[in-house]
Parts: sequence; structure tokens; C-alpha cells
Amino acid sequence: MNGQHRPDLEGAEDPDMSVTPFCNTLPIRRLLSSGDASLTLDVAYVNGTDLTVSRLRQRYERQERGRIRYVDLGLFPGFEADLHVDERMLVVSYEHLFERVDLS
Repeated sequence: MNGQHRPDLEGAEDPDMSVTPFCNTLPIRRLLSSGDASLTLDVAYVNGTDLTVSRLRQRYERQERGRIRYVDLGLFPGFEADLHVDERMLVVSYEHLFERVDLS
């Protein structure tokens, strides 16, 4: 990061860029392509407010078509949310945080 090695991020499997609709897309695509009921992984969490980067353990649980349950296992213990995704697996609704608006 910024030309410096970050040993604390070694093994983080995906980036998680907060405050963007792309925030959880890579882990969701990994879960849905695996056929598994859940996926637990470490990510490099990019805080959109202050651009700090930290390691974060997360779990994704398949609920029903287009809905994934997100469970934070690290920075924000106890935080859980339903994520609704479109056919490209982009988050269109993130419970408690945001919802995509159609401007057409």
C-alpha cells in the first residue's frame, strides 16, 4: 500500500471498498459460483470515509435468489445485513446503509 508492504493484509482474499455499490461484489460472486451455503474470508477493508485500510473477517450466507446475509466477524462485531444483488451480483440494496436508485 503506497509502495509499502502491509504484512497485516497478507492472506486477505479480496478488497472491500465501503460506500460503493461494488463493496461486496467479489466475495458474493465467489460464494454464488461455489455452490456453497456460506463463505468466510478475510478482506482488505477500505474505509471510504478516511481511506484507511485494515484486515476484516466476514461471512456471507446464501439466503435466496438475489439475497445474501452479510455478517461482520471483525471490526464491527454484531453487525449483520441483508444484501440484495442484481443479475451481475452488484449490490442494489444494503440493509441499513444504501439502496440503488433508478434515475431513468
